[in-house]
Amino acid sequence: MSAPAYTLNLVGAPACIPIDYMMHFAWTATAGNNVLDWIGTYAPGECVPTTATCTVQLSAWSYISTTSSSTSGVLTMKAPSSVGNFTAYYLLKNGYTYAARSTSFYVQSAATCAATASSSTTTTSSTKTSTANVPTSSTTFATTTSTAEIPRYSVSVDSSKCIQASTTISATWTTTQGNAASNDWIGVFPVGSVSIPAPTTAGKYQVYYLLNNRYTIANSSTIFTISASCGVATATSTATPGPTTSPIPSQYSLSLVNYSPCLPVGSMLNFAWVASAGNGLKDYISVNSCTESTCNTTSTMWGFVKSTVGSTNGYLNMPVPTAPGTYIGYYYPDNGSTIAAKCQTFKVAASCDSTTTTTAVTTVSPSPTILPTFAVTVENKCITTGGSFNATWKVTGSGAGSKDWLGVYPVGACSATQCPSSYAAWAYVNTASSKNQNTISLNSPASAWKYQVYYLLSDGYTVAASSLAFQVDVSCPKTR
Repeated sequence: MSAPAYTLNLVGAPACIPIDYMMHFAWTATAGNNVLDWIGTYAPGECVPTTATCTVQLSAWSYISTTSSSTSGVLTMKAPSSVGNFTAYYLLKNGYTYAARSTSFYVQSAATCAATASSSTTTTSSTKTSTANVPTSSTTFATTTSTAEIPRYSVSVDSSKCIQASTTISATWTTTQGNAASNDWIGVFPVGSVSIPAPTTAGKYQVYYLLNNRYTIANSSTIFTISASCGVATATSTATPGPTTSPIPSQYSLSLVNYSPCLPVGSMLNFAWVASAGNGLKDYISVNSCTESTCNTTSTMWGFVKSTVGSTNGYLNMPVPTAPGTYIGYYYPDNGSTIAAKCQTFKVAASCDSTTTTTAVTTVSPSPTILPTFAVTVENKCITTGGSFNATWKVTGSGAGSKDWLGVYPVGACSATQCPSSYAAWAYVNTASSKNQNTISLNSPASAWKYQVYYLLSDGYTVAASSLAFQVDVSCPKTR
């Protein structure tokens, strides 16, 4: 029997794979890869074995190489950011036809994996391990045993020193791959260091090692702080550092700014949060159901508060739960289970009549001042280079400005608050028919890549909202 034309294997993974773990996939392509071949991870049911095709909705992805004609390699990419069962697929030429797939693997929360590791020698542990929840996988598309070496990377910053804004950061990196690739973002030798301009805004940051001139993360430094200035150290106090009680209650607050005694299914929740020491990358808000006397600790829905760290406040929009009932919002720091703050309870109904809403409002404590909130979404369809697509913007609490505009940027080009002046496409929001919501057409970028649409204010580059990331392809898969 001849060897399969393509194979794909997950190599070196731990017994319990946590969310966002850096996974390594060894691949082979007997006739050599195409530069647009890629690997994507999918949940069960998102790929069809009878046609060897997958949907455009995937959990994570990356091109396998920046060059073509290689017969083998190892791709490093993040595990999916949600718990569940997944399979990786080798997909051809920027399309959705797959040539090989890995065995299925199960992704757990970091807390579950940590608990599993600490109790691995105890046979009576009540903690569920990842293998206990893994559904039995079907036969793989191409089964091989891989001996490929797993690339290892590290990057570190000396966080013990004060780093002043607008100066430079010294970052040290290592790789086990001999010399790093010339397109890796920092350095070209096995061990090295690089000076990076420090951000101009004080806050919490991380340094990332990224591969092949793209946004694939190989590793990241610990979180460090950029200070407005680094002055002379003051005299040290002999008092015990830190608060005498748990700091969590005073550091965080959470409120539902569009609170109403009755919120109809299909509307949105707008949470305002405060984290006085700066938010963490894995801080999240959870919506939980309540009974007459207590509220559940099991989440009905949730979302990370921000895609960057160090912000002291912000807003998060989430859809109202689809099941009528009483709910509450909780703020959880660092992907944990300790409640740092909670909002007022609120009720959800299939519909809310005006009499109920008006009568109840007079008995409710005043809500916080409602600041304008912004949102932008992109239509769910295959978007190709050189074409066009629709984006919908919405402003609540005030109207859109006549010079507000939507900009199309590659994923990672913008920070949480600011975009650069180089964009792929743009258009004014067009308030001629409505100052609160409209759908406009945008030109597609000329290059295939992942993009986001940003709502930017008053002819400037200040970010008010951003869409989810979407893929722009050279062509759409043919209908089968």
